[in-house]
Amino acid sequence: MNSSRAAADSYLRSIDTEVQAQLQVDGCPAVVLQQTCFYPEGGGQPFDTGTIAGVPVLAVQAHATGEIVHTLAQSLPAGTLRVTASIDWVRRFDHMQQHSGQHILSQSFLQVAGAATAGFHLSAQRVTIDLAHAAFSPEQLAQVEQLANHIVQSNLPVHVSFPGPAELAALQLRKVPEVDAPLRVVSIGKFDRTACAGTHVAYSAEVALIKIIKVERSKSGQRVEFCCGQRALEDYQRKHATLSRAAAALSCAPGDVDGLLAQQLAAQQQLAKQLRAARDELLQHECALLLSQADSSSGRRVVCRAWNARAPEELRELARLLAVQPGVVALLGCAGEQARVVLACAADLALDMRPLLTGLLQQLGGERGGGQQRLAQGGGFKAAESALQAALDAVAAALPPAVGAGS
Repeated sequence: MNSSRAAADSYLRSIDTEVQAQLQVDGCPAVVLQQTCFYPEGGGQPFDTGTIAGVPVLAVQAHATGEIVHTLAQSLPAGTLRVTASIDWVRRFDHMQQHSGQHILSQSFLQVAGAATAGFHLSAQRVTIDLAHAAFSPEQLAQVEQLANHIVQSNLPVHVSFPGPAELAALQLRKVPEVDAPLRVVSIGKFDRTACAGTHVAYSAEVALIKIIKVERSKSGQRVEFCCGQRALEDYQRKHATLSRAAAALSCAPGDVDGLLAQQLAAQQQLAKQLRAARDELLQHECALLLSQADSSSGRRVVCRAWNARAPEELRELARLLAVQPGVVALLGCAGEQARVVLACAADLALDMRPLLTGLLQQLGGERGGGQQRLAQGGGFKAAESALQAALDAVAAALPPAVGAGS
């Protein structure tokens, strides 16, 4: 059985050690070292990366046998007996900041809102905790964040211990896992004590900053996304840059962006409402014009028209407006790279548009289509305006004789 010294000394960046075994893991070369400074994946914390004898380490896993296996990018030279193992310190310290910050934030949620942490996940993109709680008010979240950062700024010592049974019984641990092995307890001053095998900073001030980013519902209650340290700084830098660009675009001070943006959004919504009303009025006029030009030689009024560019929602709305009129058949299409067709008929006509659509799509090479008896639509093909118009004309010419058409 080998061991990891990462839990004992989170600041250990490299170690000279012996190679106990070289093996294969899922087809990749791997090694077992007598001792390692690499932290294996576990407890919500990812593994360390780095190099062994200059070879990149791709994964570190603790097996059930107790061995810590390092998966490598390539095999070590045969007969290698001793190596230098070095971790990626930037990644390690990031994990230390996030994990220690999580302990502080979890205890803050417990004290402010009585919300216990049910899960923790740390990745390169996100850090989250799951809390067994129905909901948090904005005031509670502000209090939690304030308390957490007060603990960070208090520069409390972060202490690791392995208490015996008698001492353990007297400790008020925030979380006690069900394990047979001796518990490793991480204490942040007198503020928080919990069992944890992860890597942590030595003093709370090294967490630097804790920022809650988002709160959303989860299976256990609420999921809180947050970031600490360098991640929090980079998050602030990104958001400050975004705010500065918005202020420049709006020609205002950063503090005025929120109010000015609300005004512009309200104006935009009003303009959108007016635009929809104008569009509806234009469609009504266009519908009347198309009806005046409709072919009524078959005993129905057939509107058959293709456009080179038209919004799909306009095409559907125009077909609906036409089909409201008695005795009308609307065969409409929009040409282009993503061509679409809409077929509709009045309720007083004994027609089913679905088989007509199927035949049209087969002719044009379309793949997607469906609908109801009175209105069917489809797309998924490329067609020029002239070809689409010809195909719609063919459908119009093949319509069955009018039976029970309205006047």
